[in-house]
Amino acid sequence: MAAPIPRHQVCPVDDVGEALGRLTRREREVLDLMAAGLSNAGIARRLFVSERTVEATTAHVFRKLDLDPSPDLNRRVLAVLLHYERVSRTAQPKPSTWTRSPSALTPSPRSSRAPVASGTTTS
Repeated sequence: MAAPIPRHQVCPVDDVGEALGRLTRREREVLDLMAAGLSNAGIARRLFVSERTVEATTAHVFRKLDLDPSPDLNRRVLAVLLHYERVSRTAQPKPSTWTRSPSALTPSPRSSRAPVASGTTTS
């Protein structure tokens, strides 16, 4: 297994919060949708804009996050990692409980039971 690459060599952003704070509301929306796994076409449909607009917006995101083009790195992945780095630093852990639903496990504030897989029962 290859040795991990130090973060500063991959992404030069020192202050993730400050870097993400430079993004406009629309740029943050696009980054959120990228983090959700949507393609440019999917983002365009969700935001009712053209794919070309999404491409321009992602270019602005990359520039503001100091993510220069590189043949070895995927800027989209790096931007999403920065997004999640900030989210993980600011998110407050919330106790979650689960209840069984017909389709899948779903969070519910009412239940204190452990998760139950579909098709199984508990006593």
